[in-house]
Order: sequence, then structure tokens, then C-alpha cells
Amino acid sequence: MSDLMKVELTFYSKDPNTPNSIVQIVEIEKDTFGSLMRRIDTQMRSKRPITIEDGNGNIVTIVDSGVYSSVSTRKLV
Repeated sequence: MSDLMKVELTFYSKDPNTPNSIVQIVEIEKDTFGSLMRRIDTQMRSKRPITIEDGNGNIVTIVDSGVYSSVSTRKLV
């Protein structure tokens, strides 16, 4: 079994008609953190919906990258 970690992702919006941020907490495999961040960056730049999978390969969240244009991360203990 792979080591899992929890990551808090906060997506920020500049659109005044939407909440200015949304927070998603996902549990992913530790060794996939870098690829997750690269995928989010690619999806944001291409204005595609951001899909995030958990450690089991299930999609746990979808974020509209046309509205939410930046993200910060925090690893949870």
C-alpha cells in the first residue's frame, strides 16, 4: 500500500460574482504530489476544468479553471 498524504488546495477567483476562494482537501499518494501540481497548472493555463483524483483514482473534485485562476497548497499532517 502506498503512503497517502492529505493536501489542502485553495483556489482563488478574481470574479466578483463568485466566492473569492474555495478549499478542497484531498488525500493523494505522496509520490504523486508533483504530478498533481503540474496537471493543475496545465489545466488552469488551458482553461479546462481542473479534476483532482484521490489515492484510489476516484475524481474527488472538479474546479472551473475559467473562474478560479490561482491555487495554493498546504500539506496537512
